Amino acid sequence: MSIRQRPPTPKVERGFLGWRMVAIAAVTQNVAVGLTFGSFGTLVLAIEQRFATTRTLSALGISLVILLYSLSAPLISPLLARTSIRRVLTIGALLGAAGYCLLPLAGSIGQFLAIFALLISPGFLLLGVLPSNILASNWFIRHQGRALGFVTMPVFVMLVPMISAWALHHFGLDRVLIGIGIAHLLVLPLMPFVIDRPEQIGQHPLGHEDAIARIETRQMLPWKALLTNPSLWLLTVAVGIVVGGGVLKAAHMVPLVMGQGWSLEEASFLFAVSGGTGVLGAIAFGWLADRLGPGHALAANSVVQGLVWFIFLQPAPYWLLVVDAVVVGACGGGIAAAQGVLLTRLFGPRNFAQVMGLVTMFTVPFTFGAAPLASALFDATGSYWTPIALQIGGFAFAAAIFLLLERQVPILSSTTERRT
Repeated sequence: MSIRQRPPTPKVERGFLGWRMVAIAAVTQNVAVGLTFGSFGTLVLAIEQRFATTRTLSALGISLVILLYSLSAPLISPLLARTSIRRVLTIGALLGAAGYCLLPLAGSIGQFLAIFALLISPGFLLLGVLPSNILASNWFIRHQGRALGFVTMPVFVMLVPMISAWALHHFGLDRVLIGIGIAHLLVLPLMPFVIDRPEQIGQHPLGHEDAIARIETRQMLPWKALLTNPSLWLLTVAVGIVVGGGVLKAAHMVPLVMGQGWSLEEASFLFAVSGGTGVLGAIAFGWLADRLGPGHALAANSVVQGLVWFIFLQPAPYWLLVVDAVVVGACGGGIAAAQGVLLTRLFGPRNFAQVMGLVTMFTVPFTFGAAPLASALFDATGSYWTPIALQIGGFAFAAAIFLLLERQVPILSSTTERRT
């Protein structure tokens, strides 16, 4: 069919299935991330008591998930090249279900952690962030930020802690773990509806007809070309600083707030508020990435976080701590969506999967190093002032990098999204 014979865009978009893929991806990501990260914090003490072990070992399961996910992320792209997203998501759900249902059978903390490493961690990799974001990204060029913002809304991260705490009190650890395993299977009825790419059913990504989209639809780049591209490393540093700051805040928020004289309950409330506002942040910064450009959205995110972190340089009234929790939570929830748009526009849609995997792996030093470094500085100085000041400077540096990266894709920040 020639270009002149192509049906007009409105007729194609009436049957467009991209938003259905976004809804499915939102469910799969929330199941993977929400069930694992949302439940673990409430179960740590019960795990410690069950195996009569140390706090370090009882909390190691979630660290194994993060580490193995980050190191294995680059494998997703070649895996998807050999199979389908539907199959990857299905295997991930089955591995996660099997892992959690086997946890009650563990006779020692070593067996418990082995199940996390061998079943739950790969299940999280195959069901969670990467394949879900890739599925949604494949269907969108225009409005990609909004699509990824919807996918990355941490709804289950907000709800699961309350549900698992209630269930733990009423039913005990074993039944909660089995319940989490069964909940992984809830995504399976959605799998027959998963379509990897719109071209498989004769459709096109939303926005394919725009001149901007045609310019930026590049072919797959070899690994060497990616690894020698300065933009990849600049992006890794900037994302690592911002995400590492979120990890630092999550790890140290409660002791930091309690160190200023507030109670454990007041500190825990701030933590919950911060997590809840991430839902709004995912949508807001996804929209900003579409509207203003992803580099501008991420730079704004970094600057806002840096400004509110000044609150912790000296004791602050509680209402100001609530403001900080709301703003930082929203900013943290909005990073993934804007980052996904920036990846696509820097490297092209076809390279989204492999670049996202590489960035995830290369940011491990930041995500794993931020909290321990802050602890070491606190031990050395007796105060959180130094790590907080360094992180504020890091936010400013990251904002400058994001603005520099945005200049490399000026055409993508111009007319298409603003017109819509």
